Amino acid sequence: MDRRADDTEVSGWQQLTRRANRCMALRQYAAARQLYREALWEAERLLEQSTRHSEPPAAGWDALLAAWVVSHHNMADLLDVLDDTQHAHEHLRQAHEGVMKLLAQGAQSGPVSQALHHAHRTRAALLQFGLRHPGFPGDEGHEGWPALASDLPNDLSAETGSGATPRLPPFFN
Repeated sequence: MDRRADDTEVSGWQQLTRRANRCMALRQYAAARQLYREALWEAERLLEQSTRHSEPPAAGWDALLAAWVVSHHNMADLLDVLDDTQHAHEHLRQAHEGVMKLLAQGAQSGPVSQALHHAHRTRAALLQFGLRHPGFPGDEGHEGWPALASDLPNDLSAETGSGATPRLPPFFN
């Protein structure tokens, strides 16, 4: 029987992240990388597991989306410090595209307000990365660049209707 995410499971993700952050602060980059990787796997597992249920997870969609986005951003920060800008950019892009996918699916996605909140954060992280690393895309003029989240609210509000709290679709295909 599938279990749903609860506060204990989110706490496990938080502990991994705190340990990784301590390693990062101490410049123990190999240990930080492994812990951030484990935290990302845990966030993906929690989010995937929660999409299989018809009711919201005990930990809440926002907590699960935040864990997933933060995990990608933490990994990107570490990779940036290690001068692995290609993979750092990839983690930022995956976080943004994942949240944008939820927004684009509208009524079939999780609570739109949480996804929209995270889309603004993921977009800002990509833009900041583009400023630090000019060789990477960082503006709307780049072909194929993900849409700005603020372009979507009117379309989504029409799809979800007032007071609707739809369920997340399978997040990882």
